Parts: sequence; structure tokens; C-alpha cells
Amino acid sequence: MATAFSEKERARIVVSLRETARKVALESGMNKVTVEELASKAGISKGAFYKFYPSKELLFLEILEETHTQVYGIAGMLLAQSKAVAQKERAAETILNVCRLLEQSGMVPFIENDLPVLLQNLPEEVLKAHYHGDEIHVMELLHRIAPDSHVPDDFAAATVRSLLLFVAHRTQIGEHYPEVLELLVHGACEQLFGQDMEIIQGDSL
Repeated sequence: MATAFSEKERARIVVSLRETARKVALESGMNKVTVEELASKAGISKGAFYKFYPSKELLFLEILEETHTQVYGIAGMLLAQSKAVAQKERAAETILNVCRLLEQSGMVPFIENDLPVLLQNLPEEVLKAHYHGDEIHVMELLHRIAPDSHVPDDFAAATVRSLLLFVAHRTQIGEHYPEVLELLVHGACEQLFGQDMEIIQGDSL
């Protein structure tokens, strides 16, 4: 007979599974843990695990999405404090803040090592339904930075997401990673927002 959980038990189990998954993501990586081990930490069976998550990949994807929400929330607060700064500089500092916050979250090794495998193992329809937090957050930040921008949303968002993905390659870049990141971010923001600001100013004359 299938085990029935109360709402309180379900809430406790979900919290336990998330905490375990986050710890694993930070310390050893998704591929080093089995569904049995995740379930055991939460005090449930392997079969019961699937009552909460269809796969361990979806659990880890949820942890990544939670990280996105936290990181972009802090970045949004920092952005609100820089209203007096030029648009392109606000954009650059905001993107760099997101990169720094991702690094501070401890999730960069997970992004480097596990995210490619995770995305490869999840069906396209699942990714479309669940893996959209990053894009949404990027668009929200862009609209707050430059609400009247003439740059197409999809192009600007794709550029910013490419810069954020650069964080996952910091090991390959080596010791010059911080300087290279700053160069790329400021260069991209000059193209995206510096020229656009000139267009806006020119139109108003």
C-alpha cells in the first residue's frame, strides 16, 4: 500500500530534500548522489521520492532556480541604489553584481560541472516549463535599467545571459578571469546602452 503523507509531512520532506540537494550541489555535485541517498536523508523510501520529484534532475533544477531568485533579488536591490549613475554604468555594475553573487552562492562548480548534464538529461518540454527563471530575471533587470531602450529585448537578454554564462568558465580562463569579465561586460554595455543613450538623446533634440 502506498504511503500517504500529511501536508505537514510533505512540507517537511520537501524542505529536507531541498536542503540535502543544495548541500550536495555545493560540496560534491549532482552526479555523486543517488535518488536512494537523497530519499534516505529525508527519511523516505526511493519510491516515495518520486511522489515529490519525477527525477533527481528536477530537484537540482529547482535548487538552481532558487539560487537565481535570490541572486537577482539582491541585484535588483543594488540596482535601485544606483539611480544617479549613467545608464551603461548601471547596466555594467548590475551584471557584474549578478556574476559576483553567483560566485558567492557557491553554485559555480555546480553550473560548471553538473548543469550541462542536467540540461541534457531533462526533456525539452520540462526545460521549457521549469528552466526559465534566468531569462525572466534578466528581462526584469534590463527593463529597470533601460525602460525606454531601443535595443530589441531578445538581443539584449541573449547578450546578458551570455555574459552570465561566462562565470561558469572562470576556471578555464584562469587568473585573468576578473579583468576579462570586466572588459567583456563594460564593452557589451557600451554597445547595448551607451549608443542607445545617444540615440535617445539625439531624438529628443
